[in-house]
Amino acid sequence: LITLQDAELIKSLASTPEGMALVAEGFTESLPGLSIEDASCFIDTVTAEQLVNFSTFGATDPSDIDLSDPAIADILTSLETCDIPLTAMIPDAG
Repeated sequence: LITLQDAELIKSLASTPEGMALVAEGFTESLPGLSIEDASCFIDTVTAEQLVNFSTFGATDPSDIDLSDPAIADILTSLETCDIPLTAMIPDAG
């Protein structure tokens, strides 16, 4: 799980092209269904708090995800904005 401190560091790192490349690569290594472009878009569109929620979301069994939860809705909006299928982030969420 990502802490708020970790998320703020990720967002700070991603503020430079070199840092974004590093962060996006880390995302694609842990989420093989994600491209560098998708990861970069996602990182650009979420806040630090949403990254924390995303780490919780990713650690949740897909059948237990409450799509009406506002925190989940924000993540789903970011995925939609970046044209990323939910299955790229959570393979079992088909």
